[in-house]
Amino acid sequence: MKNKFTSFLACLLAVTTFGQITYELEIVAEGNFGSPTGDVFVRNTTVSPATNSGGRYQEANSTTGFDVLQDYKITGSKAIFIEKPAGTGRIVITDHPSFTELHTFTTSNAPQSIGVVSNTKAYVSYGNPGDLVLVDLVNYTLTPVTDPSDYVSSYSNHMVYAAGHLYAAIGSNLIKVDTLTNTAVEQIATGLQGIKGLVVNDDESTLWVMDNTDLVSIDLQNGGTISAPVTVGTSSSSNVRYYDENIYYWSGTSLYIYNIAAPELPLTSLYTSSLPGNAWSFGYGKSFAIDPATGDFVIATANNYTAPGYFEVVNGTDFSIIESDNMPGCAIPNNCVLKTYHTPTTPPTPTVDPLPLITAECSVTLDAPTATGEGGTVTGTTTDPVEYSEQGTYTVTWTYTDENGTSTQTQTVEINDVTNPVPSVQPISVSCNETVATPEAVDNCAGTISGTTTDPVSYTETGVYTITWSFDDGNGNTVTQDQEVTVNCLAALPEQEELSITAYPNPTRSVVYISTNQSHVSVQLVDALGKVVSNAGLIYNGKKQLDLSHLESGVYFISLSSPTETRVIRMIKE
Repeated sequence: MKNKFTSFLACLLAVTTFGQITYELEIVAEGNFGSPTGDVFVRNTTVSPATNSGGRYQEANSTTGFDVLQDYKITGSKAIFIEKPAGTGRIVITDHPSFTELHTFTTSNAPQSIGVVSNTKAYVSYGNPGDLVLVDLVNYTLTPVTDPSDYVSSYSNHMVYAAGHLYAAIGSNLIKVDTLTNTAVEQIATGLQGIKGLVVNDDESTLWVMDNTDLVSIDLQNGGTISAPVTVGTSSSSNVRYYDENIYYWSGTSLYIYNIAAPELPLTSLYTSSLPGNAWSFGYGKSFAIDPATGDFVIATANNYTAPGYFEVVNGTDFSIIESDNMPGCAIPNNCVLKTYHTPTTPPTPTVDPLPLITAECSVTLDAPTATGEGGTVTGTTTDPVEYSEQGTYTVTWTYTDENGTSTQTQTVEINDVTNPVPSVQPISVSCNETVATPEAVDNCAGTISGTTTDPVSYTETGVYTITWSFDDGNGNTVTQDQEVTVNCLAALPEQEELSITAYPNPTRSVVYISTNQSHVSVQLVDALGKVVSNAGLIYNGKKQLDLSHLESGVYFISLSSPTETRVIRMIKE
């Protein structure tokens, strides 16, 4: 997670999204004078539910805690406690993380702070009177630092190890101790007005020293050259820490970061805590720690020196609060050790990957695909259309979102009609000047399509013609079909009226007169047995007479036939 810090804005623009962040926090309770409640309390959120411990030293050793637990350090598999009560003090070495006691030193001096050199040795600064003592963590011995020049004049609150030497801040000077000979070999004047913070960078080649308002660097590779003071633009600095080429420190309840490679002065606050407590109890002692693996940090408050103590664990990348809480039983936090765990989370995993190509000839409505998420099935959503009816190729982006994040997939949709229309064209006969009816075709997408042609669709002469019809479905599919057209231009016979006939007198003795409304009507006389008695010929002018005088009396039938019909009249001969 180590990102070079340039500005808060740059951090915001380059925020890395992590999954769940859990942590283990050791928070040191100083305890009140005369009350052996000082101890290390542990909050662990890597388990569910999260746990808060009681005083770990007390639990591990079935004893009371510390009467003013002044400082606490971890080195390798051991932890170092120093107790600074009103009377006899203690230096206690325990196993870590079990906190089982391994050795205890008692001292009439007042242990003030711890400086770790390695897994086998550390230094403790005393006050009243001031002294530096080497603590052998293997043989459990205490050896005062040899100080031929009387550099160690008081106690030190800030000690760091770099390039083979221990550097202890006393007043405005640094006392340099050769850890091989356990001897104070140099006093370095920083030029500052006291020392509120002392840190060393990763490669141990540069010390950074800070007072209330200014910051200087000491180049250990070039004879201990001290830089000119840099005024950072704040006051009352405290809890100075180094992380990833940056100097972190607090002024009041605001956090500031000085970027070594690209300082932007004056500094502006990048985070402001909302923890309770006044200016003295906020960030009390050394209660600010940065996880060197992640850059996440914790800040605590002694809460006006009453229990419980409060703390905030903060994401070092975007300065969001991971958790803000209090530690039950922890009175007056003055030190912290933080380890955070960024558990990667997996956004929803698509059920089918890649998504299949969707093809259709006319139209399609898409079904949303699915993914497997934290709580089960996650249905995809999209801002693209899910219905397509126009020919073409389209890309649809599906999104799956759950509490672990968002994943996306793309899907290709092709609408491509390759089916020709099916015409229904039949031969037809028409008269002159009659317009040929437009035939139709059935299409899979367009439905019914009317044909088009550039040929004539009406004719003035008798004959047989061919019309070529074209059917286009609008999707690139066109089919043609020929139609045979027979044209009849012959003159039609005039339509005749219905045949009308009268015959009189009826009955008759001799002559019958016949009258019709048509010409060319043939006449027959038939007896009652159906025998043709006489073919009387045609009526040309609508009138004719028949002589029945030679026939016997009886019933006869006069049959008259025109080109379109036949009519019969019953006749009686007297």
